[in-house]
Amino acid sequence: MLLTALAAVACLAATAAVVTVRVLIRIVTVHGPSMEPAVCDRDRLIVRRTRLSSIRSGQLVVVANPQDGHDGQWMVKRAVALPGEPVPAALRTAVPDETVPDGRFLVLGDNPAVSADSRRLGYLHADRLLGVVVRKLAG
Repeated sequence: MLLTALAAVACLAATAAVVTVRVLIRIVTVHGPSMEPAVCDRDRLIVRRTRLSSIRSGQLVVVANPQDGHDGQWMVKRAVALPGEPVPAALRTAVPDETVPDGRFLVLGDNPAVSADSRRLGYLHADRLLGVVVRKLAG
């Protein structure tokens, strides 16, 4: 009886761990060259779900494309300005403010010739953020 109870507890703990990992971690596949050379087409990335307050400028982030809604169209970009930070010179014509307002952030692609980013999209809202890229998967 004790062995059965221990097995049930172990099974529940394992299930809880898997659910927690699936909620906190996502695997995203890159489509397109907008972040080359940092990440390339078909690279697979481990993404840790997080809030805007946990992001730092310069980190690679995954965001929902504001032109596609929340239907799974993710974009990998570099966070370049967060709430309260100055708007970078390269983006001053794309947004009206000198500092980034609360709940908003700016992103750029590493390959500007092909990147849909804040130069065209302006501010992104915090609810568009999926998370921060932790690392590439070996492939």
